[in-house]
Parts: sequence; structure tokens; C-alpha cells
Amino acid sequence: MGVHRVGTDRPAELRVDSVGPFEGGWEIRAEVTPGVAAGDAQLSCARVICQKGGDEQTGNDCLMCGRYRGWRAGPGRDVVTIRCRWSHLDPVWARMTRAGVICCVPPSLACDAADELALRNGVRHLLVTDGGELVGMLCRCDLFAAGDRPVSERMSTEVFAIDAGGSLGEAVAAMSALKIGCLPVFMQSMVVGILTRGDLRRAGVEESLLGARYCSSCRSPHGVRKHPRLDIEFCLDCLAREHSDDDELGGGD
Repeated sequence: MGVHRVGTDRPAELRVDSVGPFEGGWEIRAEVTPGVAAGDAQLSCARVICQKGGDEQTGNDCLMCGRYRGWRAGPGRDVVTIRCRWSHLDPVWARMTRAGVICCVPPSLACDAADELALRNGVRHLLVTDGGELVGMLCRCDLFAAGDRPVSERMSTEVFAIDAGGSLGEAVAAMSALKIGCLPVFMQSMVVGILTRGDLRRAGVEESLLGARYCSSCRSPHGVRKHPRLDIEFCLDCLAREHSDDDELGGGD
């Protein structure tokens, strides 16, 4: 139990095998100040947030970024689409969800209250902290039908984390090998973010590298759990529609 640092190319408590080099393309839609004439001025006036919880930047900042691969107007009025390229060498800190939008809960909080917090903030993963120390992790699938039980009964107490200076390649390798959906990100002893499969998808990482499981009904990779009575897996949304009285749903993603 506890927090274990993972990695491939640097000293780590838990080493994983590399998945090999990769590159991924991604497109970001950015709002433009209304009324700006078509042309390069649209990019200059674009307001870009390329990292969850990150600061707003301008299209001119994108021009200075080594990942920039071009842009086009649209879709729609006062919107531009900016193309970027990510690789296995890019650092975790540049792709992670920043600490300012992470949700943390105490071990004593009721599971239904934790799930409501996750829904309200549009997140799937919660950090469990006690006295400022990371003691566990939760996915929304861990909270399904748990009622007013404390999150300490459902959280994972064995937490796998990665250094902010680690590479996306290391993160992908760890998630795939360990079959986990996120990695808290540390800088020295402080949690500075969280890297999820969603963050990596938004970097254009191929789905086959991420080791996700898929809902047998809708093919969603989010919150997938084994059905309480059947030997197949469903996402939380599909399980909710088929909700049974059995709340012991097996291992989740």
C-alpha cells in the first residue's frame, strides 16, 4: 500500500516496460474575439486553453510552441481550430490536468457525496487526502451504488504516481501495464496534477496503447465495470439504466 512512483527511463520504485515511440495529432478549438476579420488576425486574437486547468493563452503563443502544426478558421463563426502534435518524449507536466481543477476528498466523506462532487465538477477521478497527504484514489465507478459508506471503504490505497518531469511515453506504459486510468503527478513531495487517459487521448495517443476497457453496450471507455450478475462489462451510464440491488460490482477501470 502507499504511493509508488512509476517510470521507465528514470529511477522509480516501480519500473514498467516501454510501449515504444509514438506521435499523436490533436485539434483544439479556440474562441476568437467577435468581429475580427478573417485572416491571420483571427489566430492572433484566439483564446486558447490547451491544458485542463491551465492558463488561457493566445494564438500567438501557439505559434511559438514546438508542437504547433497549423490552424484553420471554423467551425462556425468566431472560432478557429489549431492543430498540434504530441509525442512520447513530451513531459507529463505539459499534458496533465493541473492541480487547480483536481477534486480532493477526505476518507470520511460519504460515497454518494463524493460522487455528487465528481459529477458537479465534471471529473471521473478523485484524490483522497488526509492531513494534506495523499492516501488513496477513487474513480466514479468505485462509488457506484455505495450510498453513505465512507470513501475509505471504496478507495484504492495502493496509488501509482509519476513525476512531473516524466515523459508521456512513461505514463502510457504505466497505465497500460498496470491497467489504471490515471496517475497523480508529483513534483518532489507535492501533488501538482493528475494525468488521465482522457488527457492522453487529447494528445492524440492511440487508443490501443492506453489499455482501456470498453462498455459492451455503448463502447464507452469511461467508468467500465463488470456487471454484478453477468460476465460482461458495462459503463456507469449503462449500469445505471440496468441498476440492480447488488452493489458489489467487482473491479473497475
